[in-house]
Amino acid sequence: MSRAVVGLSRRYIATLLAVTISAAVPLMAGSPKLDKNQAYFFSSAEKVSAAMITAPLPRGEFALVTATFYPVAYRPHDGSGRQILPVIGLQWWVSPNLAVVGGLGSGLSPQDGGLTGQQVVQMLRIGLRYLPESLTLGPFMPEITFVQNGIEGLPDYRLTWNELTLAYGAKIGSVNVAGALVLMFQSVFPRSTAKAPDVPGKLEATTRILALSAGCDLFHWLRVSVQAKVNPGFITGGVQLSLAI
Repeated sequence: MSRAVVGLSRRYIATLLAVTISAAVPLMAGSPKLDKNQAYFFSSAEKVSAAMITAPLPRGEFALVTATFYPVAYRPHDGSGRQILPVIGLQWWVSPNLAVVGGLGSGLSPQDGGLTGQQVVQMLRIGLRYLPESLTLGPFMPEITFVQNGIEGLPDYRLTWNELTLAYGAKIGSVNVAGALVLMFQSVFPRSTAKAPDVPGKLEATTRILALSAGCDLFHWLRVSVQAKVNPGFITGGVQLSLAI
């Protein structure tokens, strides 16, 4: 075989090898990242924050200080399975019509759809609860609650929101019932690894929710409550236990 043919063969082999490697690189890198748009972040954030809303906590006649256990069921992102975030809340009545409320939750969430393990998700809330007796309607007593919330560790974004609630509650027989209008003012901070190029680093939205709840005292020191939260885009609910301290 002549030197020219050998040189041509080597160049052909080298070219073929380079083309093969360049074609294989995208395959080895895996499937492309699915970028999320603004609608995805708004939809997911309103559902996550709605799931964190508690039913009205006991009033001062139940106990001056209460601890409330509230297992939150939420989806870390669209299409994922529900995860449980256990939340412990505290309430302290500093006066007959003013209470300080707070809560802390911690759990685990799948990372990258469960392909790379799990990551810690943490939630924190703190606020005030006020009873304006001048707004009483018959047997229904009013209350206004303002709470600041934040959640870290979600795979696609970080979320903070202010929660303003106007509720009316009454005791009918042995059952405590309440209805509330909840306004949530959310700030969503998409992660750069999840958002589409045209999605800004901060998104803001307001969500309105109607919340209905009912609770009864199993003992004079233990109350169980159930709640349903309704919005044109979703329905969610939850159960909580409040313990007098």
